Amino acid sequence: RWNRARGTWIPLGSGLTWEVDPLGTEGATLFSKDDRLYVGGAFTIAGGKAASFFSIWDESLVPVEVLASQAKRTRSGAELTWKAAGNPGDVLGFHVYRGDRRISERLVHSTTSNYRFEDSEAPRAETEYFLAGIDRQGETSWHGPVTLAAASITPVLGLANPNPFRASTTISLSLPERGNVTASVMDLRGRQIRVLHTGFLEAGDASFTWNGLDDRGRSTAAGVYFLKISSRGQVADRKILKIE
Repeated sequence: RWNRARGTWIPLGSGLTWEVDPLGTEGATLFSKDDRLYVGGAFTIAGGKAASFFSIWDESLVPVEVLASQAKRTRSGAELTWKAAGNPGDVLGFHVYRGDRRISERLVHSTTSNYRFEDSEAPRAETEYFLAGIDRQGETSWHGPVTLAAASITPVLGLANPNPFRASTTISLSLPERGNVTASVMDLRGRQIRVLHTGFLEAGDASFTWNGLDDRGRSTAAGVYFLKISSRGQVADRKILKIE
């Protein structure tokens, strides 16, 4: 069979011949019709003997099929995972496209039916990916879109621990992207008591600890306070209770 993708001929198969229909012709004839390959002429059969007969190769190619796929955001960008149907040996691999742009430098291979690809340059907006499955004949099957949800721009503020507290309390922050962050402690009247941080932070996890002192180093009274985080116009806060 002629492999268009590779530009070479590949064997269709081999085996014992049980029934032969002699043609009585010399040479060989090859033609294709309705996805079947017809060959007539001289063939070598078991024992190295030549025989003239007519053969039909009915190759019903099964395209590469993807059973399940998903895209999710990670700290390094985005991760695509998918599962291919059938025998893993029938799949050469996949190319990954972001929109109409191919982003896989080489075929994504797997020795099983499960595949994985990381996109370190995934846009923050909602993004569609497409998978191009290549079978062992070099044929391509397209799958998708696999949709990656838009990234959140709101900082995620964890719980203060411990809360209530006496000596100090710590609060965690997950920042979706690099930005200018201000972390401060406010009282019930909205007055700023202490600035814990102001400046740029890289995307990822951070934490801030308040030791119960104000900006002048004086101990604050027992009561309710708020840990407030501001970044890129987004504000989040947590209520904390200081006890004696």
